[in-house]
Amino acid sequence: MHGCKEGRQPRRRPCQTGRGSGPRNAHHPRLARWYLDCFELERKTANGGDDPEAQGRIDVALRKRLLDEYGVFREHVTTEFNRVMDVVFQS
Repeated sequence: MHGCKEGRQPRRRPCQTGRGSGPRNAHHPRLARWYLDCFELERKTANGGDDPEAQGRIDVALRKRLLDEYGVFREHVTTEFNRVMDVVFQS
């Protein structure tokens, strides 16, 4: 993705999954803001048209961040992804 930078500091502890707004879910609003910022940067093509593949690329990047930076276990990535997307659509 040409406009979005992925974070650089890997998280050492696994992300705990679970409902609530405690520290274990504190990254959801931060990742939702990142997702929206990336979408704004990526959604237009060089000639100004809409890029239909932008959302797919950003979705993949979010899943990768959850795995690599936030230490989410592979079997929980979809759950955490959906929680971040819930925050995105509440915005």
